[in-house]
Amino acid sequence: MEQKQEIYEVIDEAARAKVPKAQLIEQLGEEYGITKDEFNRMIKNRNSFNKRYAKLKEKRVTLHNEDYGLIEKLGPIVGSVGNRDVTFAGWASTPQSAEAYLQETGKVKDGWSFETRDVDKDGKEEVLILDKDGVVRRVNGWGVKESRQPIRDDYYSHNPTISDRKNVTQTEWTRAVQVDPLGKINYMYPKAVRYTRS
Repeated sequence: MEQKQEIYEVIDEAARAKVPKAQLIEQLGEEYGITKDEFNRMIKNRNSFNKRYAKLKEKRVTLHNEDYGLIEKLGPIVGSVGNRDVTFAGWASTPQSAEAYLQETGKVKDGWSFETRDVDKDGKEEVLILDKDGVVRRVNGWGVKESRQPIRDDYYSHNPTISDRKNVTQTEWTRAVQVDPLGKINYMYPKAVRYTRS
């Protein structure tokens, strides 16, 4: 493998120096025992790899640009206006698991249901979970819930460094605080309990 990489480096250097192909094949034959057919096969494999890599890179750039647009749309949901956390429930991602979950938990009796529909017109159906009022609560397993941002803000402002956060986990911190409907944090335990891990 190392020798192959070394050969490719020699080929690259020769290409930059504009060495004629016949001269390069002769040089590779002397140094590495490469025949003309082996050389052509190596170049073909390399070109094939470069084309595949270029397609992947182009796809990655496209996805990145699409992600940017999605993130802009996500801002109002998770920001102070929407004040929601995005959640995922695997049971709601396929029709089979959604049906089984709704049956097992008795939510069907409460009027919950699921349906599949091509919401975004991309040719692929989404799984929608609907509550008793027919309001969509999850799409392909994704939904929103009331934000825990006030607790996260408090936790990270009191524990800004990694070493601080090793002393108390966010779960322990959450158990030690309460958030009222206006987002004000009420501490339920003394600081000594919140700042030390047992």
